[in-house]
Amino acid sequence: INASSTSSASDVWGGLGFAPIGTFSNFTGSLNGAGYMIDSLYINAPSSVASVGLFGTVSNANSVIQKFGLTNVNITGYDVQGAIIGKLDAGTLSEVYASGSMTSLRTAASTYGFGGLVGVMTGGTISNAYNVGTLNTTANHNTGGLVGNKSGGSITNTYNSGLVNATGGGNIGGLIGTLTNTA
Repeated sequence: INASSTSSASDVWGGLGFAPIGTFSNFTGSLNGAGYMIDSLYINAPSSVASVGLFGTVSNANSVIQKFGLTNVNITGYDVQGAIIGKLDAGTLSEVYASGSMTSLRTAASTYGFGGLVGVMTGGTISNAYNVGTLNTTANHNTGGLVGNKSGGSITNTYNSGLVNATGGGNIGGLIGTLTNTA
């Protein structure tokens, strides 16, 4: 699926790129991508967008997002940011991957999260997933190749081989930036 039109100012997105699904109300549905790829997704979200990714916030335990890839993404956000999900509170993310470039414009210290797949994970499950994209931030941020800030949920059979360029310090990890309050 060619999503390159999301970068055109003359398109329905108005130059800011794709508006994350679940931006104004949490996503509670499911998506089976049937092995397809979404190529060249562009998101340029200002600081007023709370959770940035293909999906903003996923909060339903019955939500299943699975079986697709995001390739050649160009995503810019601020606080809570991941290529696929900005914030995962509940649900399942499986058999997915991301590639391309993500940038966080956050300039000050933050307790939020910036991750290759998911920005902040408070619950839910991630399995059989990987990131090969590049993350760039100059802020003191929770930055991880897979998940930026994880305080709940489970992660199995995943990896990151993407570059994590986090020059501002903070909690930085190849897989998870910050891991707190988990059993």
